[in-house]
Amino acid sequence: MLHKQLQLPCKQVFDLSSDTLGNIYFGTDQGIYRWNGFHLKQVPFVGSQSAEISSMVFLPGQQLACRNFSDQVFILENDSLKPLRILEKALKGEIIIDLKANSQRLIIAAENAIWSFEPDKKLLKKRIQLPHVESIEVSGDTLYCTNSNGRLFVFSHFKLIQSLALPTKRVYLVQYNNKLH
Repeated sequence: MLHKQLQLPCKQVFDLSSDTLGNIYFGTDQGIYRWNGFHLKQVPFVGSQSAEISSMVFLPGQQLACRNFSDQVFILENDSLKPLRILEKALKGEIIIDLKANSQRLIIAAENAIWSFEPDKKLLKKRIQLPHVESIEVSGDTLYCTNSNGRLFVFSHFKLIQSLALPTKRVYLVQYNNKLH
């Protein structure tokens, strides 16, 4: 029903996020829409292979990053989504699992590695080689990662500090009120 109240031109909302100014962003099957409390506006983007948007996060400086269902990552610049081409070249078709952000960088979980992108330096680094990544969560400089082999990995500043075998093979990490669940 929310799509009718806001007059969203679509029925599928895959992600929802808000900035410090109170704008609400909807990641939908037709791209991103921004609602400022009064008006709904579609955010334009170019170079996209698909319109479906998910995994919206805010980078340092309140810059929005997101991915589409074709595993492309976009950064909101000058009121338009622009593809992060440096990442597309580096991944060479590898599937993107998730995006997270901390106060310094965007963290990209691909199926076999964890990457970081520092927007102020336009610097992309492959940080961790890790097969079968399933989920990630970031808390400050600590990165939690699970893989399909039933392991939880804990990294601090991208250095492994703990690896645990989990009682189940499928675990998805969720952060709520700054606590990992």
